[in-house]
Amino acid sequence: MDFIKKIFAKQNFTLLTLSLALIFSVLYRGGISLQGHLIFAFLIGLCAFRYALYRIKTKDKEHQPDINNIIKSGLAGRIKFIDIFLILYFIFFLFSFFFSETKNYGILELIEVFGGILIFWITSRESFEKKYIEKFLEITVLIATLSSLIGIFAYLTKPFDRFAGSFQNFDEILSAFPNAHADFILLILPFIILKLWGKNYCLHNIIWSLTFIINGIGFYLTDSIGARISIFGMMALWIFYKIFIKDWNDLIKRLSSLIYIGAFIAIFAISFETYHHTKFPESNLENFNNQQIANLEQNTSIQERLNFWKASFELFKEKPLFGHGPYSFKFVYPKYQQNLLAISDHPHNLFLKILVENGIFAFLSFTLFLSFIFIPQIYYWIKEKFKNADELQLVAFIALSGFIAHQLIDYNLNFVSNIILFWVLLGWLAQGRENKFKNYFLSLFLLLISLFLIIWSIHDAYFGFYYQKAKIFNETENTENILKNYQKAENIWLKRDFYLDYINFLLPNANKNDFEKIKNLLGKTLKQNKQDARIYNFYGKFYQIKTFSDPKKSKQYFEKAISLDPKNNLEYYFNLLKVLDQQEFMERQKEFENLLKDYLEQLKLNAHNTILTENPNYAILISEQILINLGLDFFTCKKEASNFCEIRMNLIRVKEMEEGKITLLHGHP
Repeated sequence: MDFIKKIFAKQNFTLLTLSLALIFSVLYRGGISLQGHLIFAFLIGLCAFRYALYRIKTKDKEHQPDINNIIKSGLAGRIKFIDIFLILYFIFFLFSFFFSETKNYGILELIEVFGGILIFWITSRESFEKKYIEKFLEITVLIATLSSLIGIFAYLTKPFDRFAGSFQNFDEILSAFPNAHADFILLILPFIILKLWGKNYCLHNIIWSLTFIINGIGFYLTDSIGARISIFGMMALWIFYKIFIKDWNDLIKRLSSLIYIGAFIAIFAISFETYHHTKFPESNLENFNNQQIANLEQNTSIQERLNFWKASFELFKEKPLFGHGPYSFKFVYPKYQQNLLAISDHPHNLFLKILVENGIFAFLSFTLFLSFIFIPQIYYWIKEKFKNADELQLVAFIALSGFIAHQLIDYNLNFVSNIILFWVLLGWLAQGRENKFKNYFLSLFLLLISLFLIIWSIHDAYFGFYYQKAKIFNETENTENILKNYQKAENIWLKRDFYLDYINFLLPNANKNDFEKIKNLLGKTLKQNKQDARIYNFYGKFYQIKTFSDPKKSKQYFEKAISLDPKNNLEYYFNLLKVLDQQEFMERQKEFENLLKDYLEQLKLNAHNTILTENPNYAILISEQILINLGLDFFTCKKEASNFCEIRMNLIRVKEMEEGKITLLHGHP
């Protein structure tokens, strides 16, 4: 009984729920999945609910700050603003959600923001003591080390393109997130170094040296250039701190130990990398070596980011107040997209993402919220010459600085593991501030958000179960059972692709009874997201059904799909090609030829893992349909040496080569 009471004690319960959410998210794809978000919402909701009830019960007596602590912590100048800007960010984010152009896709981001705010408010209160923060970070290091060990084993035994720790789904081909794993290590590495230098006895040094080496190897193997640059920036901050306090002996001693351990990490990491590339050499049609491929990918990555950032400002101008809505970038960017397949879920910049998706007010609120945490803290430390600086807060400051710097060229706050660690460290850095809001307001606020998270997690876990059952089907399964599962899942709040998957199931074998249902589902999904090109593609296919046959409408919808997303889905072009008359085809023949040539170059490098999509098949189908339209068969084709024949043969050849890699990876195509 005492044990249970201890678990449900305020700080122990917070530690337990945060740790459980982190363990599951890290070890299951970094928490990018729906399952990761469901567990995150449920556990953080429980934690905040327990905390809110405690505040109401105690009338917040234990939460009134000691003014001396506020002065010591250097927060006196910012106590009036942090909570205000966080609340404003919350409000403007909600506005962007309600006015979103992509309502079927915003709930997960809403959950991430709600959960992050709850974590911040719980961990930034003085009642969450330093020893519990340290315990949580020690648990995090243990989880990170396990994740890195899993990743090292996978990297040495399977031909994965890049190391990603446990931030990958081993059941899905090439589903890995190395940059997200690098960011997770980035956030925890300064704490590992702090612990390594904390005590001077053998066993302690061995344990923390091993954790540093294992996670350091994992960090290096992610091959995340941006994260590596951030590490050097973090080191520069630490060196500045040591120089400022004139601790020369300690600086030289610590730098020497870092160089020794760093050399050890580099030797192992480079050895593992060499072994991996020797065992699993990269093959491609152009016979590029690994370094040439890496250079091509790096140049492409830089150019794509520049395109994302440039387009972000154009998108911001379209909807400056509340943005296009959470998770809308993926749908609104393609009209500005310059290169084939160069699409992303986000603009690879945290602040531009907020600006585009949530608008100027949310952007300013979030930026000012961070500013009033960081700037006064820096000012106070420098003013006091770091006399009262808490080492753990210094570590949090350095880790967050490196992480946020990396978010200027990437975005990995959609992974639950990074969300939890980011907001915990942010809360600890801001700890000691005055409660701006009175007890009843903040307690009610926490209570409402926590209840929403708990209810959503239970609700969508239930209906999501039937949705997943409906999606995982095969040809031998009874279609009536699949239909029943789709019908049961219709009440799910997180729609995402639910309607499209449902339509995709009904459309191929639709009977008269299904037509109205399909039309109704198309109307519902279009109402939620007018920017999704796939909806118009389905409309085009719908008007190819004999009962509703209307070639003119069909063509218009395929054209609309291409106008919204001209460079990512070749199915739209294939469907359009089939409804063009001969004159229209001849006028656009060059357009299709250029498209196929461009795509062939992307396929040669398997750009953006295009082999995992249907695009290779549709590219071949387009080339074959063109040959049919030109009145050529494959034998005539050889004699006349048509461009399309050569393109078709190269597409088939490259596709087979890339599929061979997949077979090597998983033992089956």
